Amino acid sequence: MPACSVFFLLITYSICSQDSLQQKIKFNLSANIWMQSIFETNSAVHMPSYIKELRSNATLLPINFDSLTDNPLRHGASYIVIQSSINFKNKVRLNVDLYAEQRGASYGIFSKKNLVIYPVFNIEGEDSIKLSNDFVLIRGRAGMFLNEKLDEGLTIYNIDAQGMQVTIQKNKWLIEGTLYGDFSRGIGLNIDDMYAVALKRRPGTNDSGGAGISINYNKQYIPSNLTKSNWLFNVFGHKNFDHFKIYVQAGFRPGHEFIFQSSESFTDKIAVLLGFEYRYSKKNFTMNTAMEARYYGSIFNEGYYDFSLRYRDTASNIYEMYDNTVGPYLYPLRKFSTNFSQWAVFTEYYFNRIFSFNLRGSVNQDISKKISAGLKYDLMFIRAKDNFSSTADQPPTSFLYPFFTASISYRIIREVETSLLLTNQSMNLDVSYPTHYLLSRPRFGIRLSASF
Repeated sequence: MPACSVFFLLITYSICSQDSLQQKIKFNLSANIWMQSIFETNSAVHMPSYIKELRSNATLLPINFDSLTDNPLRHGASYIVIQSSINFKNKVRLNVDLYAEQRGASYGIFSKKNLVIYPVFNIEGEDSIKLSNDFVLIRGRAGMFLNEKLDEGLTIYNIDAQGMQVTIQKNKWLIEGTLYGDFSRGIGLNIDDMYAVALKRRPGTNDSGGAGISINYNKQYIPSNLTKSNWLFNVFGHKNFDHFKIYVQAGFRPGHEFIFQSSESFTDKIAVLLGFEYRYSKKNFTMNTAMEARYYGSIFNEGYYDFSLRYRDTASNIYEMYDNTVGPYLYPLRKFSTNFSQWAVFTEYYFNRIFSFNLRGSVNQDISKKISAGLKYDLMFIRAKDNFSSTADQPPTSFLYPFFTASISYRIIREVETSLLLTNQSMNLDVSYPTHYLLSRPRFGIRLSASF
């Protein structure tokens, strides 16, 4: 258990250090607990016919993508995360989180396959230097990042990543360099390493708004003769207001002679994102909502989908699917709570021009001091038009994912809440990126969450 040893050594060291360096070191510790079960046995699932056919032809599992497969949520899954942060002189901060998962009570309390412990850690630093009677601010971070977003989120968003980033800021101008390592391993993108450089400008010292340009290079595993360019050029910006935010990004992938395409028009080489976020709260009511419209040209996405099986071991029959929830990579339980939308959802539509509209958010109403009602919704409409030379005349396909989770919650104390759920969303361990199955009929579930 080397991860546990390092984690607790850090805690011990930081506590002891505060006796002699109280003004230099600050230490924070917190914990969260999550337990959930959904009564979803024998549930049918629903997905676009195009995606179902693609997955059925590529899978190494004995499934037909008509019914929900075995996953932790039907067995009562739980995890705890202990989060720690050590801040030295307000310039360097080390973040170390330790996750422990029990991926199904039905699998046995000490199942070696389903009892998982892993760390998430990163280090951040900030300093300034004087240059020509002015100060230049330098920030850097390295390690593992959860729910990462690059620029305004046209490609890299709602995914976990590892790498490093350096930002140099002088007055309102920033230059930022980013390296992400090996996106092909566990998140569904056929990208080895990603390199990005961005130039940004902010109208003020706070994050009230900003705009920029960036260049990305996405190194791929496929032979270089299959695509002529892995460069992406982007322009982006956002503006924050009191209760809402608007953001936009456009990307362009240059190159010629993409051999799988029937068209090489400009519209096939671009992608566009337009988004809006709104926040509202009063004494007993809160609401958060976001709307996003996205367009991806077929050439812009070409070659970026990974067909590998990541979150299960291979199986030859239905019995080997049971208690098979960890493969070469882990679908973390915490990832189930993130949004459906991510770049891999759209790159899976191989050779397609794609338009999507996403409406997501949550509302919560306190009924009494201890009881509340909530609704989390994630509606995704996708329209895809095949641009492959042999099927270019086929009509577009459309599909709506109407994910929702309704809840009635009881707060035992302010930090502990238990909920009765009705949801049509479940874990999908059968593809190459962490995503969700859409249940044909909603199912009841229960959840316990705590934060200390």
